[in-house]
Amino acid sequence: MKTQIQLPIPILLNKLYIPVIKYVNGKPTPGIRKNPEAKKYQDLVKIYAIKQKTKLIKGKVSFKMDILINKRKDYDIDAVEKLALDSLEGIAYTNDKNIVEKISRKHLESKDDKLIIEIEELK
Repeated sequence: MKTQIQLPIPILLNKLYIPVIKYVNGKPTPGIRKNPEAKKYQDLVKIYAIKQKTKLIKGKVSFKMDILINKRKDYDIDAVEKLALDSLEGIAYTNDKNIVEKISRKHLESKDDKLIIEIEELK
């Protein structure tokens, strides 16, 4: 099974997680939590996935992502990749640990800003 999904490029990339202080047994302990903007993007990905009839793959997965960029030139591939991988977990594949092959490419001076992701179940 092979699925292709098109997504908007996330606005927020450099602050996916926010440092916080948690209290464990009454003692302050450093931790992190997901930025609310990242959570909003994940919710948006769910809507796009439903509209594009994305099917859940339960086995091993090949993940290919093309980052098409027009307006903004300073996207780091790894930041876009991390949020896309996390956002599609439970929607396109059960867990991102099932991804055994990953290819990401950035295309500058594209017509639109968007992600084109191809996910394929491997035998």
